[in-house]
Amino acid sequence: MIDAVLKFLRESITVADIAYETGFDLQQLCESTSLVVELGADDLDMLLIAMDLEDNFEISISDAEIDELTSPAAIARLLGTKL
Repeated sequence: MIDAVLKFLRESITVADIAYETGFDLQQLCESTSLVVELGADDLDMLLIAMDLEDNFEISISDAEIDELTSPAAIARLLGTKL
């Protein structure tokens, strides 16, 4: 699952926009990368990432679950409960 999440994040236009703005190299993205601290995502960015995940994986993510999307590993764990 982590490989699918990393692929999704590396190909996401939302994540690419955040990386461009913050200067983060998406090739350095790994399962433990903090989306807020290292990537530089803010609350709106995290909402957009959650919406992209919902569309891509055909799931629903609650507001409380968005707060748990702290890293690719955390996203993979959440997806594991939803798929």
